[in-house]
Amino acid sequence: MAKISYFVRYAIIVKELRRGEKTYDELRYAIIQNDSMDLSEYSQRTLQRDIKEIEEIFGLVIKCDKEGFYQLEKEESFLSTENFELLEQFDFLQTIKTAENYSDYLLPEKSDSVGSCWKAELLKACKAQNAVKFNYQSPWSGPSSNRTLNPYGLKEFGHKWYVIGEDAEKKKLRVFSLDRITDMKVIKERHFMRDPEFNIREYYKDSYGIYRPSEDEEMKAIDIELWADEQYGQILEKSPLHSSQTCKKLEYGYEIKLHVYPAWDFTQKLLTIADRVRVVSPLEYREELKETLMALWGDYDSEEEIED
Repeated sequence: MAKISYFVRYAIIVKELRRGEKTYDELRYAIIQNDSMDLSEYSQRTLQRDIKEIEEIFGLVIKCDKEGFYQLEKEESFLSTENFELLEQFDFLQTIKTAENYSDYLLPEKSDSVGSCWKAELLKACKAQNAVKFNYQSPWSGPSSNRTLNPYGLKEFGHKWYVIGEDAEKKKLRVFSLDRITDMKVIKERHFMRDPEFNIREYYKDSYGIYRPSEDEEMKAIDIELWADEQYGQILEKSPLHSSQTCKKLEYGYEIKLHVYPAWDFTQKLLTIADRVRVVSPLEYREELKETLMALWGDYDSEEEIED
């Protein structure tokens, strides 16, 4: 049996158990029903072997209770989330591979994956405390420049990855988008001492996205109250804007409260949903957003022609 069929089975088992607990017969039926497989029999012994290999390879633990129901042990960790997505993507790709004319039913969003190739190397460099050198093309300046960074950690936002670390030349924390990095090299002979007080989760605790004010900036995280209409309130209830968010159903709409930096990335998000969500407080931030919206309206209301 081709080794790829093992991973097909692993993907099916995990997918089924993510939907809820299953018996051996239910798992066996799901596996045999897969069009890409030729399994006339699937023994419990084979299932136990698959469960063991799923744990060894992906770190996903499957247990069976006294009634014979198999279930995934829930672990809210980055690794388990990544492995879930990896197996689901594998299952999806196998479905595409075996389907005819799949393009008639599928319209994926084209995305630029440039930069993802640096994730593994940067993560290793963070752990080993090795400096890295790379060429960086800033969106705000013209020519690219060479940078040397002591990497502290990686953060994902908006389907893009970023590395945060100490700029070796400026001796300050800087953030770089991986899709703007080229020619990266790990300097294995150059070690650095990572700030023992730095914690990437704590550092970004009050940030909406990737932006976090530096120490010399006066911006502070504030309590922000929003009002959302009925439909968008339900969306925010399921997909919070921020980890600090609380959501309360009102007679009309929803009350949304959070504690974040009122930075450009959060303001930009609010502008995209301004027809469904309003800032209630603080008043200063409400007025700031209002002025931005009025300025935008003035731009669209202007009869001036846009010059080429």
